[in-house]
Amino acid sequence: MKKFLGLSVIVLLAATLALPVGAQDFGAAFVVFDQVSVNGMVNFESVTLDQPGWLVIHADDGAGAPGNTLGTLYMESGTYPDVWVPIDMTLATPLVFAMIHKDDNEIGTFEFGAKDGADAPVEVNGEPVMASFNIAAIQVYDQLITSGQFAISSVTSPQNGWLAIHADESGTPGEVLGYTAVNDGTTADLSVTLSDAVTPIVWPVLHADTGIAGEFEFGTVEGADEAISVGNQNAALPIWTAPHVRVYDQPLGTSNELWFSQVLLDQSGWLVIHADDGGAPGEVLGYSSVLPVGLSTGVVVVIEPSTIGNTVWAMLHYDTGTAATYEFGEVDGADMPVLDAGGSPVMDSLVILPPEQPVDGEAEALESFTSETVSLTEWGIVMPASIPAGKVVFTVTNDGTVPHNFEIEGNGVEQGFETDLAPGETRTLEIELSPGTYRIYCPVSDHAESGMEFELTVTG
Repeated sequence: MKKFLGLSVIVLLAATLALPVGAQDFGAAFVVFDQVSVNGMVNFESVTLDQPGWLVIHADDGAGAPGNTLGTLYMESGTYPDVWVPIDMTLATPLVFAMIHKDDNEIGTFEFGAKDGADAPVEVNGEPVMASFNIAAIQVYDQLITSGQFAISSVTSPQNGWLAIHADESGTPGEVLGYTAVNDGTTADLSVTLSDAVTPIVWPVLHADTGIAGEFEFGTVEGADEAISVGNQNAALPIWTAPHVRVYDQPLGTSNELWFSQVLLDQSGWLVIHADDGGAPGEVLGYSSVLPVGLSTGVVVVIEPSTIGNTVWAMLHYDTGTAATYEFGEVDGADMPVLDAGGSPVMDSLVILPPEQPVDGEAEALESFTSETVSLTEWGIVMPASIPAGKVVFTVTNDGTVPHNFEIEGNGVEQGFETDLAPGETRTLEIELSPGTYRIYCPVSDHAESGMEFELTVTG
């Protein structure tokens, strides 16, 4: 009998750090556990800061101490539950370190290591506010299977082992479709040859190599090469190989937009947002630009204003009428919903949440900020076309496959990142913007000329 039990269950660790707050002290606390990291994100149960600063993840330097910076998250003062920090999976190590850093130079720009003395770690009695924790990580995205090949961006394993791709069996990993060896640490750019029994959902799973070294024996030798478990969680995740949209409850952006991390299509089409009509999709509230075959990331859909707490439906439609013209409901038979193997529309519901706010702390200070999400892709910049004046925190993600950057110019402003963003990397940039028109572009090579240029209107 196949078992998905952790052969190497790492002891669950809660790292909780709290500091006394005095006139000159920086008060900070966070709770983090050993965990499986999926697609470059690590999770904190809660984070508390009594003044603005940075939550920073560092790799292991090979000697059990903090090394390279893997990811940063700028945070205003307050208490935040369920915090996610993006990390650079190409540099990830099985042991990582969480630290709190100051933001004491250029506000909203992480300068530790780049500018002497800037954004140093918070210390108490000469020791940094820090905790180490263990991760196993798989960075892989929804994909159509071409020539039987399944692509994985990277895996981070606490030991030598295997990455096996399993068929879906009632929502859990089933039959092994293919596998490849991985080493202790991070292995990048993997490809696994799959058998013909590919299911609409497959499960990449990290396995230990505990039987005969170099032989994958899971399912054939009792107890051999079981799934690796970290923090009481198997290193496994579901990946779609058929049309799908990943849906999360979320607040509306400042331009009434919703954001979707991954949309997979087997022919060009649309992501359409429908109102709820008695538990089923109703009228159309908005739709994306036409999406190509394959995976689209960072898809934005602007919808009609919707009340907080309302349910809406995200549904995939094919582009079957006039190319790039959405005609569903207007032209008979055009742009019909995408159906799954069972003949049901590919769709899911989500709830419009209230704007994110800290549980307590300086809520008034946060209200003076506008937060905007920016997606950099080949070859475009996805973000709202109009935002209000004032302080703006741009959360910029490189959703492409090559390095990109983010630059904003106009009305006396010329600001961007000092170094390029690697694929999958996310950074924040805080800027004070007055009313007017601004040019946003990618300054890397000829990326702007290739379409990565955007005009932003800031209203008074």
